[in-house]
Amino acid sequence: MLERERQRTSEAQQQLADERKRYDERIEALINEQREERRIADEERRVADAERRLADERAAAAQQAMLATIAELTGAIAELRRQNNGGNGTANGQS
Repeated sequence: MLERERQRTSEAQQQLADERKRYDERIEALINEQREERRIADEERRVADAERRLADERAAAAQQAMLATIAELTGAIAELRRQNNGGNGTANGQS
């Protein structure tokens, strides 16, 4: 009878060890899955940041080009005004 009880205890301990091993494996799989999801999210965030920086750089370059064009046009307009004012006094409202 004592031997039978030992055998049942041993089997129960083995089942418990097997069950614990399955749970440990499942926990490890979940941890690895979570790490992979975080890695993917981090990579997506890095890509989005790089795209945002590139868009910002393009916008800044477009703005600089626009400002340069405005400055150039302003200079051309000022030069035309000087040329028009140099030949006659009517441009300043004089007749």
